[in-house]
Amino acid sequence: MFDQYSITETAEELKSDRDLGLSGKEAGERLRRDGRNEMKAPRKKTPVEAFLEQLNDPLIYVLIVAAMVSVLLREISDAVIIGVVVVLNAAVGMLQEGKARRALESLKKLTSPRAMVIRGGRRMEIPAAELALGDLVCLEAGCQVPADLRLTEASNLKIEESALTGESLPMEKDAGFISTRGSHLPLGDRQNMAYMSTIVTYGRGQGLVTAVGMNTELGQIAAMITEAKEEMTPLQRRLGELGKVLSLLSLLLCAALFVIAVLQHRNVPEMLITAISLAVAAVPEGLPAVVTICLALSVTRMVKVNTIVRRLPSVETLGAVSVVCSDKTGTLTQNRMTVEKCWFDGCIRKMEEYDFFQCPDFIYGMTLCNDASAEGGSRTGDPTELALLDAAELLGIQKSELERQMPRVDELSFDSDRKMMTTLHRQRTVPSSRQAGSRREQEKGRFVREYAGMGELRAAESRTAELRASKLKMTGPGVAEQSDAGQKRIAYTKGAPDEVLKRCTHIFTGQGVIRLTELHRRQLKAALSEMSREALRTLAIAVRPGVTRAQEENLTFLGMVGMRDPARPEAAAAVADFREAGVKTVMITGDHVDTAFAIGRQLGIAENQRQCMTGEELSRLSDEEFASRIEELRVFARVSPAQKVRIVDGFKRRGEIVAMTGDGVNDAPSLKKADIGIAMGKTGTDVARQASDMILTDDNFATIRRAIEEGRGVYENIRKSVIFLLSSNLGEIITMFLAVICGMAAPLKSSHILWINLITDSLPALALGVDRNDGRSLMKQQPRKARESLFARGGLVCTCFYGALIAAVSLTAFLMLPCALLRVNDLAVTPESLAEVLKNASVLSKAQTYAFTVLGMSQLFHAVGMRDTQKSVFRMKHLENKLMIVACVTGFLLQFAVTEIPVLIRAFGTFPLSGREWMRLSILAAAPLFAHEILVLGAMVKKRT
Repeated sequence: MFDQYSITETAEELKSDRDLGLSGKEAGERLRRDGRNEMKAPRKKTPVEAFLEQLNDPLIYVLIVAAMVSVLLREISDAVIIGVVVVLNAAVGMLQEGKARRALESLKKLTSPRAMVIRGGRRMEIPAAELALGDLVCLEAGCQVPADLRLTEASNLKIEESALTGESLPMEKDAGFISTRGSHLPLGDRQNMAYMSTIVTYGRGQGLVTAVGMNTELGQIAAMITEAKEEMTPLQRRLGELGKVLSLLSLLLCAALFVIAVLQHRNVPEMLITAISLAVAAVPEGLPAVVTICLALSVTRMVKVNTIVRRLPSVETLGAVSVVCSDKTGTLTQNRMTVEKCWFDGCIRKMEEYDFFQCPDFIYGMTLCNDASAEGGSRTGDPTELALLDAAELLGIQKSELERQMPRVDELSFDSDRKMMTTLHRQRTVPSSRQAGSRREQEKGRFVREYAGMGELRAAESRTAELRASKLKMTGPGVAEQSDAGQKRIAYTKGAPDEVLKRCTHIFTGQGVIRLTELHRRQLKAALSEMSREALRTLAIAVRPGVTRAQEENLTFLGMVGMRDPARPEAAAAVADFREAGVKTVMITGDHVDTAFAIGRQLGIAENQRQCMTGEELSRLSDEEFASRIEELRVFARVSPAQKVRIVDGFKRRGEIVAMTGDGVNDAPSLKKADIGIAMGKTGTDVARQASDMILTDDNFATIRRAIEEGRGVYENIRKSVIFLLSSNLGEIITMFLAVICGMAAPLKSSHILWINLITDSLPALALGVDRNDGRSLMKQQPRKARESLFARGGLVCTCFYGALIAAVSLTAFLMLPCALLRVNDLAVTPESLAEVLKNASVLSKAQTYAFTVLGMSQLFHAVGMRDTQKSVFRMKHLENKLMIVACVTGFLLQFAVTEIPVLIRAFGTFPLSGREWMRLSILAAAPLFAHEILVLGAMVKKRT
């Protein structure tokens, strides 16, 4: 609002004085009325509240009921296992809580602790938290803006706002600016405003406080973080749905078996216990533990590839990502201005191709006419000036060394009206006892020609000597004593090319210094336009030798440089990999649209300007209009934090799984809104890191590609574990249900069911959860849909098929002995005759032992095949999953022990088995593995034909 007001209107609106500020009394009253200038944090949850919140999950409800039933059945070990699983999941969840609170704490740290104000005409320093609306605040280079301000004075004022706006360069401020575009003007274009937490990099100024605390732009971001609800990941939603289905299935099983027991006049209490045991078996109590451990191990692996995951389920979410919305500055680019090209002697070339000896003054100008410093790892100053120093250093020129030889004696500082700065330097003539030979003479001849056209031959000769001595000193051939007699001065000018060109009368070319003609001006403007189309920020360098004071008239144009924040070298390859994996890359930035499009085109994100949209255009669109266009858009420029949230939400409404990357305060709300927020570890702000789900410690955009590959592998493993557990449990349910419906005795005791679950729901499922996948193959697949079920892509068919197969072999084993007895006695094999034979206690006990043994072993064989349903077990690399080997060996040994160790035989009511029986039952139990091989072979044949 205040960017549309003049200074006088602002002072009137705030009831303040633009020169004297508020009185102390008035400031105190406003402070009590409006509150302190600080961020407000939400109420902290107690540990008990945080713990109970983690239990609010349908699958956890089922597990708690299952644990209670296990206690009633005196299966204490099963109850303990379930209890440990529940507590482990709650503990892990508690560690991930409080992100909004920590983000706000980071925002508090960002706010300036002290502020310089003028109250009643007196200048004083006060705590920033005590600022009131209408206070007159003083700003100077290096200070942090303590509140939102409407500037009343701005003397060469530049403010670095990248954390708030995404703008890669400091913004030049103008107190006289008045916005005529209403509320649509982006923050970065409001030249008359300064915002809380931004940094003054140059100049000085004053401003009236227009907003404090939560009403500032920073406060609005804090509010968005607080209001953003923590959304469930796709896996959490699928597991929640699975929990509800299993809960309903458990209740139906109990009811059905109880009704059957009553109708068949069975032992109702005994059948009720069996029904409850089967209901407990229907719930894969090991699944939450498998998921948690699988995700935790994945997090450990990701640390090795420079990724810190703050929220475990986020790992799996990565595998479903279909859109990566990335901030530009610091994420896709290096957040470091770099000179990429230069214009010299009529042509544009890469900076590294420039020959220093063609015109040393070009490099000297960008080095000496420069207020930045980059010594000993410490870098201070304007990013564009630092880029010039970096370019000079690549050519072997150090500013500190050059300034010792050519000290600054006068200057005309930069201001926004002239758009240039000029520095005057003195150099001592240093005769050298060791001459450079023909090279030196060539240089002398060239520099004589340079300035002869200007009638300044004598100054040029002196300058030649000075340059020669300077180079000799820097390159180390040795320097003789200095003489005060040779002091000469030279002025260098640096600034906006259009403005510098107006002050030039000559130009340096390969043939020397000649008068600047209209042809030269057209060539320069064409070069400037070409650089601008590439979104290069341009600066011109000019020189005036033989002067006594800093002057900006009759200059010689030397050349110009084009610089920008360059794209990260690895980013283009990552974008291409995403495209192959079916993942769209979208750039969202607060920078200018031309700059954003140039980087987007370079990285392969966008191909034409139609794929770009500015924040101003976005604000004019309704939600329906935006939804109709969002699919074709790839670059969003000049957007506010609220608009970033709207863009992320727009993609999510289309059913996309969105990952958002960012490093600034302005990115925090959208990081929290996205399905997975990814912050930069090195250059990112604390606020962005705390609002994110994942942090890239190397700030490498390409690391996201590895993270997505890991996420896809994790989901695939969890899916395999779920299908294995549920198909195994389905086999138990079908086995029991069919036998009971046919009027036969139960093939399994309740203790058998719980024992099988113990050996199959733990290690084998966990081994599948940590299996190694083919990453390259996974990254060639399209991302799964947000609403895709765990049983999609053949998962349901696989579950039902193997569940039915396991039930079939288990029932076959159960009926082997009764059928054999009936055949021996020449009796017909019918459900009634089988039921009659099974009334014999010893026959029933041995038949149950057969079923128990086959059911347990068949699930272990099934686990081996589930490692890869598309590959033969003979082609699998079994040593890559040693845990599966351990799980199978342990499972077989435990199953063997139950039928061979007397104590366990009495506990489970089993019979010892002979070697021949073990052989027959093992072959029968291996049926899932045989079926796996047949299916794989059939798929191979079908693929070839």
